This record gives sequence, C-alpha cells and structure tokens, in this order.
Amino acid sequence: MFKKILVANGGEIAVRRIRVCRWPQIIMALLLTPSLYGSKGPKILVKRVGSSIWVTLLNYRYQNLGPFRSIRDVDFRNLRLVSFGFYIQGRQPLEHFQLEPSDRYYSQFEDGQFSNTGPTGGSDSMSVTAVRYFGRPHGASETALLSVAELSCGVSCSEAGDILIFRLWKGRLLETQQIGFDLQAPGAGVDFSSENGILTVKARHEDNSAHCCPDKLDVATFKWDGKTFRLQSLNVQPVKQSDY
Repeated sequence: MFKKILVANGGEIAVRRIRVCRWPQIIMALLLTPSLYGSKGPKILVKRVGSSIWVTLLNYRYQNLGPFRSIRDVDFRNLRLVSFGFYIQGRQPLEHFQLEPSDRYYSQFEDGQFSNTGPTGGSDSMSVTAVRYFGRPHGASETALLSVAELSCGVSCSEAGDILIFRLWKGRLLETQQIGFDLQAPGAGVDFSSENGILTVKARHEDNSAHCCPDKLDVATFKWDGKTFRLQSLNVQPVKQSDY
C-alpha cells in the first residue's frame, strides 16, 4: 500500500492514518533535538491509532524559511510543501514503523490551495482548512496547528486529513508532529480547543463496509502536554444516518 507524507519547504509530513504511545525517553530525547538532523533530514517515527489514524513524531527544521520573530509571521497558506513517498509492507498497515526521507517532490500552495494531475490521469488536490495558534501569544512557546484536507482521485477518490504542528526553533520553522486520518466518512473531521488543549479527531473506521458507505468512526481524543498531543482515549462510534 502506498502512502504519502508532506513536508513544508523542506519539512511537512502527511500520512493518512495513526496511533500514539509513550515513546522511550531516549527516542524522545533524539527527536526533540533538531540540531542532530543533517541535510538528508530526520528519521520519522510513525504510530497507528485505532484503524485509520496515524501519529507522526518528527523534528523537521525548515532551513529556507525565516528567521521569524513570531510563529504568526509564517505564511502557512503559501508554503512550498515537500512530499516524500514510502511503502507499508504487507496488506495491513504496520502498528508502527520508522521512515527516512526519499523520493522528494514539491507542491507549492497558493492562497491555501494546491492541485496536480498525474501522468496517468489521476489527480491530487489539497487545501488549508484552518490555522490555529495556542500557547503564550507571540512568545517562544506559541505553537501553530495547521489543518489540511486532501482529495486523491484515480479509478475512485479518497479523502484524507492532516493536522500539522509547528513551532519556532531559534527563529526557524520546525514541524514536530502530524496526525493524519481517513476523512472519507460522514461526521469525520477535527475539533480543537485552544483553551484546554483538547484535540478530537473523528476518522473513518476501516472495516468491511463499502467504499461509499462507511458504518463507523474512530474517535480519538488527544491532550496537549506542552510539546506534543498525547492520546487520551479512543473509541468506535456508529456513523449517524442523519449525516448521510
């Protein structure tokens, strides 16, 4: 199964699906040290949550952007995105795996939009659906949450969502986390409260339901701990017939 990751100007990542756990302290120490990463980019740790949500931990520094005095100075709607390709071996996605950047290509967002038609006639389009800020306003700890929706069409179409977390590191833009999920279901989407740091992701539950007509949703609740969103709860809910 082929998956895609997005990276903004040398740094954004977009997987479609994921899950969180408490990473060993030594791995977290490595992840939280941007200066360790060379020109080839960092290793990327990915974990699945439920059936169709994926959490990516990384520290990707955008060398060609900035320096910025505030995260609010970053023009998220006009970023040059860098995409990476990777494969998940086997018919079912692995519970967790490690990536290294490869097969890089670029996508220039303009006013929050990007579209591309492939050589075989397939198409991809992406749009920025929200930019949220939380933490101390205009302070070094202020964090940006970027929400992106993607539509990929070939023989059929699929929808995906991505939540991308950014902060500044010595004036440079740094992406630290991504939560990707299957958006193709009535009621799927994201809700975030900057007041209490609670992020709720509703994604299509992967089962034997028809492509057109999902039966259930994976509902994951994450809590901001000052550095990352950590999984608090996960449950499966039926799709409301009223949402169709």
